[in-house]
Amino acid sequence: MRHLMRHLSLRRTVFGPAIMLAIMVAMLAVLSACGASTVTVTVGTTPGATATSASGATTPASSTPASASSSNLPAYQPSSVVSQENSYTLLHSPNSVSAITAFYTNALAQGGWHVTSTQKTPTSTNLIAVRGSTGTTILIANTGNGTSISVTTYAV
Repeated sequence: MRHLMRHLSLRRTVFGPAIMLAIMVAMLAVLSACGASTVTVTVGTTPGATATSASGATTPASSTPASASSSNLPAYQPSSVVSQENSYTLLHSPNSVSAITAFYTNALAQGGWHVTSTQKTPTSTNLIAVRGSTGTTILIANTGNGTSISVTTYAV
């Protein structure tokens, strides 16, 4: 999943942001609707990567990460870490898409990021921003039992 998300982020000239958002939301919908009471998501095999269930049971190294990724964007709270690597963080929060969107919109502005794209639906938001030679894509989507927050950074 991380590789696909990074690939889609880097290829946004081929896959428009709306298509990327639709793919991400579809992936999250499949994960949240697979019928099990517990869905475990594991991304990557990097030592220190963590996992939690979509139902809220967590097994992260830290439930309050200092930053959402190498971009030094703050991690939304309350949230639990689903997966985290150097340039990618996946969080789960019980709060609404709109509350989390407001938090990241403010964090990007306060951090000196230039937002290049914002797409909002009633159940999701996709933010793409640039600061210097670093880009970030933040996907916030309702999972049916909370909200998934994906923060990816990459060189631009």
